[in-house]
Amino acid sequence: MGKYDDIINLPHHVSKNRPHLSMEQRAAQFASFRALTGYFEMTNEVERYVEERFYLTDEEIDNLNEKFREISEHLDEMPKVEITYFVPDKYKEGGKYITETEKIRVIDIVNGFVETETGKRYWINKIKDVSF
Repeated sequence: MGKYDDIINLPHHVSKNRPHLSMEQRAAQFASFRALTGYFEMTNEVERYVEERFYLTDEEIDNLNEKFREISEHLDEMPKVEITYFVPDKYKEGGKYITETEKIRVIDIVNGFVETETGKRYWINKIKDVSF
């Protein structure tokens, strides 16, 4: 007599409380184990390039202020300008410089921002250059 002879021919149990799983759902329970969870994401993050933020010299700041002055003389026309600004990276030191073309509506030197016709704000301390 075998060890499990008393239960070997019993009917298969079907739960009254839980729905029957499909073959795919049952197989997913036994999917391969990844011992290095997050490893590939981490290595990709390390390899991702970010730029160093450059701070403007006094001469570059004066030059930028002069451009803002020129633009402010034409604000009633909402001049279209190219703005190059720094966007800090969320995960590591550095970031990237982005250049966008926008129509300027407001230059607020006191509060330190430039606002476009769409309401987007660029913080002056992150602007590297403006082309008018």
